[in-house]
Amino acid sequence: MTPWRCPIPTPGLEPSDQGDLIVIAMTILGEAEGESSCGKLAVGWTIKNRTLDPRWPDAPTEVCLQSKQFSCWNADSPRHIVMRMPRGHTFEPVWNECFEAAFCSEFSIDEDITNGANHYHTRSVSPYWADADKVTAEIGDHVFYKL
Repeated sequence: MTPWRCPIPTPGLEPSDQGDLIVIAMTILGEAEGESSCGKLAVGWTIKNRTLDPRWPDAPTEVCLQSKQFSCWNADSPRHIVMRMPRGHTFEPVWNECFEAAFCSEFSIDEDITNGANHYHTRSVSPYWADADKVTAEIGDHVFYKL
């Protein structure tokens, strides 16, 4: 019996045409590849929380692909190749975790461990918008905020 495999991005297809779960999983891979499953889920929930907020689009793909919102989608990001071909880089177990996090956050299967966060950053940077009073969680190498 062949083990179940998560869907992967279709080579050559633009991200905007991949479908929400694939784009969410691609974003999680690009943003949180080295994080624990909780860290990956937290990024998924940040995307979901933005779709629930009227300041952002309702569609997860539109949220993920919005300019300058998730650094992995920036034009100069070296993450593009990994995000588009996760099985071509021996990342299949990581991709499966990212897809599971996308599924569990998008369909609210797991609870929102970010407590409503709509922003995050790695501990190695200090963005101008970071407000210590708005921190909702610290998970792995990311700090989460509800702004």
